[in-house]
Amino acid sequence: VRAHRFAYELLVAPIACDMVVDHVVCGQRLCVNPAHMEIVTLGENTARGSRAAAKRRTHCKRGHALTAENARIEKSNKGTTARRCLVCQRARY
Repeated sequence: VRAHRFAYELLVAPIACDMVVDHVVCGQRLCVNPAHMEIVTLGENTARGSRAAAKRRTHCKRGHALTAENARIEKSNKGTTARRCLVCQRARY
């Protein structure tokens, strides 16, 4: 049993075997503060994850729209993909 799951069950309530702990407040998997946790399904936890959040982004960190015309999809050597802002890339060169 992982420490955050143990802490939640010890201090709050038992967790059903088909549920997982989502660190909704801090986002830190190593956190054991039950006030930072919510019990959710695996599907919901995955949907809330960083990759899902990156897919939902509509603008880059400098505020440019990530449209089909202004974004390029790049593949990494690990098999993951990321959208890159073309305006920002042009400004770098």
